[in-house]
Amino acid sequence: MDNTFIRGSISGLITAGLVQPLDVIKTTILTVNRNFSISQSQSFIKQQYGLQGYWRGLRPACYKAFIGSGITFYYLEALKSLIPPSNTGFTSNSIIAMISRGLTIITLSPLSIIKVRMEAPQGTGYQSVSEGITRIYTEEGIKGYFRGLTSSLLRDLPFAGLAYGFYELFSDIFSSLSGVEKPTLIHRAAAGATAGFTATLLTQPFDIIKTRQQFSHISNHNDHKYKNIFDAFVKIYQNEGIAGYTIGLKIRLIERSSAFTIVWVIYEKLKLIGMNKD
Repeated sequence: MDNTFIRGSISGLITAGLVQPLDVIKTTILTVNRNFSISQSQSFIKQQYGLQGYWRGLRPACYKAFIGSGITFYYLEALKSLIPPSNTGFTSNSIIAMISRGLTIITLSPLSIIKVRMEAPQGTGYQSVSEGITRIYTEEGIKGYFRGLTSSLLRDLPFAGLAYGFYELFSDIFSSLSGVEKPTLIHRAAAGATAGFTATLLTQPFDIIKTRQQFSHISNHNDHKYKNIFDAFVKIYQNEGIAGYTIGLKIRLIERSSAFTIVWVIYEKLKLIGMNKD
């Protein structure tokens, strides 16, 4: 692998550390009390664990982000190189982003599950990632590593495709409006925030289902246990109404938009530094 993997890994690692508190707040809302506001979730975390509670699950989050971002950016750049510049557009960008992200999701599913379970206040008590891997295998078998995989793919593939498609589209639009040929980092940041917000809004229900499925094996909430995606949609509607699909939306919009913006700005900056050295 070339420097693309390293740049992607560094970008993902820094981003994971910066947005982890937001992710913990979101997980608390989705798994503890759906009526929590952001401030109530913050208070709950602080009362239960102190300030360090905002970084519960940070280690698996960093492992996941370091490896996952490296893989995603590597495949993304590799697939982009196969497409002639004249044929690039929203559709092609979305497709290659979905393929890249799909490979990453499947590879990192075990870390994703451990991360969610370590973040949640009524979590498993995993003392390390290795303990999480061992206990999941012992208590749940191989399938335990892939809980929520279908909903993860249904959420993240559309998100990845839409977010990257909109990212490149908005980057071109913003640079064109500014009268410059190539997007600057400011254009990239604005495009990242806009694209992340739009894609997050469109994929919200699947994030709720994915988080609850990954946590269901150790949760006391019977209404959070779903047989499949269809069953999840039905139960959420029956138990929580239409509003159930929007639980945690505000914090997720903040978290995902911020993360998408940060990871791309850092990656683009590292890419520029590498090009200048060459």
